Amino acid sequence: MATLYSTVEEKFMYKIEDSVLTDLLDVDRQDMTDNYRESAEVEFKKCPKLSSKDDVAREYTEELTTEEIEILAYGMVISWITPKVNSLDNLKQKMSTKDYKIYSQANQLDKMVNLKSESERKVSIMINSYTYTENITDWEDWRDR
Repeated sequence: MATLYSTVEEKFMYKIEDSVLTDLLDVDRQDMTDNYRESAEVEFKKCPKLSSKDDVAREYTEELTTEEIEILAYGMVISWITPKVNSLDNLKQKMSTKDYKIYSQANQLDKMVNLKSESERKVSIMINSYTYTENITDWEDWRDR
């Protein structure tokens, strides 16, 4: 059974608050989430199921587990937040300390950097756990031969 891209994208959308993204036309939002999902796939190269997909049908041809979907969704969060952090960081460099504090961008940047760091840490832990579990399963398959 296949897993639709929309299943992964819905999981991602529950993890963020972005009125701009949710207000986009479906086709535009789909283009953006496709980019986030593809970036997440690159980060999650330990999952062989991600290489068998049908972009026309917008699905992975193999069924993804809940864990695999969750890892992709968190990877999408990282892809979504990275340009925002970079943009605020660039703004901080262009403004004086006084101006930057007035606009309260420092607080927003700190929160976004923390969210990005926490998401990266969580994805790393999840991928390590996934890899360990998959290797144990492979070893048990090999042992039973």
